[in-house]
Amino acid sequence: MVSIIYYLNKHPKILENLRTQLQTKTPLTIESIDEVDYLKYIVKEAQRIDGSINTNLQYKVFEDFECDGIHFKKGTILFYNLSAIHWNPFEWQRPEEFLPERFDPDSLLFKRPDGTNWSPLAFIPFSFGPR
Repeated sequence: MVSIIYYLNKHPKILENLRTQLQTKTPLTIESIDEVDYLKYIVKEAQRIDGSINTNLQYKVFEDFECDGIHFKKGTILFYNLSAIHWNPFEWQRPEEFLPERFDPDSLLFKRPDGTNWSPLAFIPFSFGPR
């Protein structure tokens, strides 16, 4: 929440756009707030740029395997750096900027810089796997 408040105060146009969209929802209820897609984009962008999990995830290799021509031996510990993924310029256009529109499927920012779709693991604010 602190990150969201920070970024909204730092970007008054985004805050104004959010206010405008919230004002169209009357009465303002939990259900009507849930219909404001722009708010969802803001939350996701705050999670991307300033995630709640800022550490590396670890995975211990249980058996030898090969991935993209690289051999990993049993017992090797692999690290998955969430911050690097969320700031990866291959996956994100202008990754250093707070741009909630990047989560809008109709936005030009919704794709990688080369125009292809993001990797399914490009945005994983709470790690990955079943919940």
